[in-house]
Amino acid sequence: MSDDHPEELVEAFQDVARLSVAITAVVLARVEKGLGVRLTFPQYRTLVVLSDGSKAPSELAEIIGVSRPAITKVARSLNSRGLIRRSAEGSDRRMALLSLTGKGAELVEQVRRERAARFRVIVRDLSDHEAMRLLESLEHLKGTLSQAITPEESTQLGTRL
Repeated sequence: MSDDHPEELVEAFQDVARLSVAITAVVLARVEKGLGVRLTFPQYRTLVVLSDGSKAPSELAEIIGVSRPAITKVARSLNSRGLIRRSAEGSDRRMALLSLTGKGAELVEQVRRERAARFRVIVRDLSDHEAMRLLESLEHLKGTLSQAITPEESTQLGTRL
């Protein structure tokens, strides 16, 4: 491809990213309305990261990209609502692991299901040919976008971005 279109492409990437975040915001608002559970993006991101397994608060703060005091505040809020649990690691009570509760895991899964339902609506009316072209393009895009993240950053972010 020539260099004639890079700004249009950058804008298109940014638009897609904004729309994906907007879909998540809409789904989180629906969860709040339906279940009475209000989640901020950092709280939701915390739940998603913990869905891959228990983490120390310092590790969680690094993955999410917030300060240790910020993750402490997020963890307290989620713990008080029964979405995560804090357990001491060994005899030192200062060393803790954070993990999802059943309620937290259920909430993450509900948000994922609702997001997936929104995306299914988008592709529902595509012809088989259009669906295959879109799938090929999205697979290529995933590979291209993954090049923008170093292996070290990927490890820090965990498996689910």
